[in-house]
Amino acid sequence: MRFLLLSAALSAALLATACDDKPAAPSTAKPKSAAASQVSANEVRALGLHQQAIAYRNQGRFAEALPLLDQVLTLTPDDRNAKFNRAAVLAELDRRPEALAILDALLAGAPNDPDIFQNRASVLADMGRNEEALIEVDKALRAQPEHPMRRLLRGKVLTSLGRGPEALAQFDELDAWLNQAGAQALRSEIAVSSRLFRAEALEALGRPAEAAALIDALKAEFADDANATALLRKRGRL
Repeated sequence: MRFLLLSAALSAALLATACDDKPAAPSTAKPKSAAASQVSANEVRALGLHQQAIAYRNQGRFAEALPLLDQVLTLTPDDRNAKFNRAAVLAELDRRPEALAILDALLAGAPNDPDIFQNRASVLADMGRNEEALIEVDKALRAQPEHPMRRLLRGKVLTSLGRGPEALAQFDELDAWLNQAGAQALRSEIAVSSRLFRAEALEALGRPAEAAALIDALKAEFADDANATALLRKRGRL
């Protein structure tokens, strides 16, 4: 499991499965050596710690997730997903330079990994390095052009760069995708975020009345949705 970042504004619901974290079934073909048994025991222990770290991260308990990921990497130092997730948790703890350093090291070993491009883009955007962030998110989108989180991140970055019309066009594309995806997608956190960030793009373009109407409609439609309420509060709308 990898933690895919969008921005510090979004909750831990933005997760994507990147690999199978289940331990391999023990072989019965021949007895294992003591060293092999120790490796297997470390892997099983690391898996349990990693799953607990994921649970903490999903609950927003980032400071508790971090030492568990440190333990995972002590047991299995070559675990790239644990390194990736450690970078994501560091970013959520506002330790972005450390997060970026880990992602840079991971990118050296996997120069075409779109997940790394996405998380680098998110971290760079949160550091105010939006030109660099746009380059990274465009790399990620070239690998998966329909990816909704990456479209959302691109619109947010374009807004920060003062490229409002392009941002609105990006949100239009995302909204068309959400409409095609169906009712569940339209109630998702990405759908809420798309409308919220669209309002910010409208404000940046000097269209506050349209932005206010959009925010008011969002509040009314998602009044009973805890995730939507949390997003609105984090963006200063409640």
